[in-house]
Amino acid sequence: MRLFRACIGVAGICSVMAALAPRPAYLMAAVAGLCGGFVVADIATSVLLPSLIQGSPRRILAAKYAFISLIGVVTPFAGGLLMSWSVRQDGPGAMSILRSAYLIAGLAMLAGCFLLGRRHVPAADPAPAPLKQRWTVYLVPAVLTALHGGTDSAMARWAPTFYGESFARVLFPPAWVLSGCALAYFLGRTVLSIIPEGRAERFLLVGPGVVGGCLLMAALVYRSFGASVGLYVGASLVYGLEFPVLMGLIARRMPAQMGRAIALGGLATYGLYGGLSVLIGTVAQVTGDLRTALLVCPLGFVSFSVLAAVWTRSRPRVPSSAEQTMDSL
Repeated sequence: MRLFRACIGVAGICSVMAALAPRPAYLMAAVAGLCGGFVVADIATSVLLPSLIQGSPRRILAAKYAFISLIGVVTPFAGGLLMSWSVRQDGPGAMSILRSAYLIAGLAMLAGCFLLGRRHVPAADPAPAPLKQRWTVYLVPAVLTALHGGTDSAMARWAPTFYGESFARVLFPPAWVLSGCALAYFLGRTVLSIIPEGRAERFLLVGPGVVGGCLLMAALVYRSFGASVGLYVGASLVYGLEFPVLMGLIARRMPAQMGRAIALGGLATYGLYGGLSVLIGTVAQVTGDLRTALLVCPLGFVSFSVLAAVWTRSRPRVPSSAEQTMDSL
């Protein structure tokens, strides 16, 4: 909780600094600090919530990620409208709106940091430390996290370009496609937060990567803009389920190492995202075909399913809280 409050405070200060930055370089530095604060706060939240709400780590983390997806629904849509409006205007109106948004968000985060400091949060029971802590314990969770996050981010990075340049008829701004994918994430993870803990857990971890990867491959191959967008949003609805399930398994199987596992997975995610983005751009530039270059993304989700299937089969299944209650009775 202290780490979460500190990161939210840092993010709030950086957001206010971004609103008041006199030069673009200062603005970019403040935004970098804002993003860094959010990244560490997200790790702290992922560790904090399962420790405060015992017995349902996958459900509570799915609800958390569903809420985060709401931001992804609004941001591309609002950004597209702001850019279209700024093109039609000659004055600095768009920058004024952006600075106002940073100022409001920063003040809200600082107020939240202050209110959290006045509220007493009971300490959770510490998770038992394992007898041995080896780096191999974090290897598979980190790779799985990177396969999902890096592949998804790389696809989202190139999706507006793909839908803006690869079709003869574009029905709506390509940035809105990302809003549709974020909405699919929100709907799927909201349903996942309702499903009882432990129900079809291995299927929800292994199945979405294969099904979602096939749908994404069809979206890249299909030549109709509307059908391709529909398949891409459908793929997001499916493979968006796998990440909360993975985080729930980590919280249940290795609670003492969860923070470190998420941090290492985040580092691997950014590395894979950068590598895939460069690879896709290079292949598209050499071949002149972005559609073919993006076919590496469905393979990432399929690889997630294959590795998750091996990982879950090699480890003993952890009974859910409901099963533990029935056994005690």
